[in-house]
Amino acid sequence: MSVLHHESILDECYDTAYEEYRISKGLAPKEFYFLMDRDSATYDESTRIAVETLANQLFEDSLQ
Repeated sequence: MSVLHHESILDECYDTAYEEYRISKGLAPKEFYFLMDRDSATYDESTRIAVETLANQLFEDSLQ
């Protein structure tokens, strides 16, 4: 597979991870945006790490 194809898969995994995490925490899209926005007073590094971990796991699973 090409690098572009892998990037496309990873982008889809991040989109899925964002949505799955947001829904699992019962957050509205706007609330979730502020947790992920580094310039926001409500930025939460642990949320970013959790979403990144989930996206990477989805990516690894998709390659198998």
